[in-house]
Amino acid sequence: MTPTTPQVLGRTTAGEPLTLPSPSTHPVTVGGTGGGKTTPLPRVPATQRWFWTPTWQAGEREASAQIAAGGLTVYADMAALFADLDTSPTTPEKD
Repeated sequence: MTPTTPQVLGRTTAGEPLTLPSPSTHPVTVGGTGGGKTTPLPRVPATQRWFWTPTWQAGEREASAQIAAGGLTVYADMAALFADLDTSPTTPEKD
């Protein structure tokens, strides 16, 4: 479970509520006895944060859906790719 609102997971030994901040970056595993364990997520390097933006992730989902629907052409080699490009209709260049 990944809480998006503060949630009480249990009680500390002093009887205080054990909560996570909102939103939490710590996934929680709750055991069969009601105990919980949090695991910090690794930080994403600044140079890779663009990949995790909502806009980029939407594009990743769209591409995955197109591939799953068979919208991907696989070529045996580069010659076959270039042959297909040579016969494909072109878009007129804009000045």
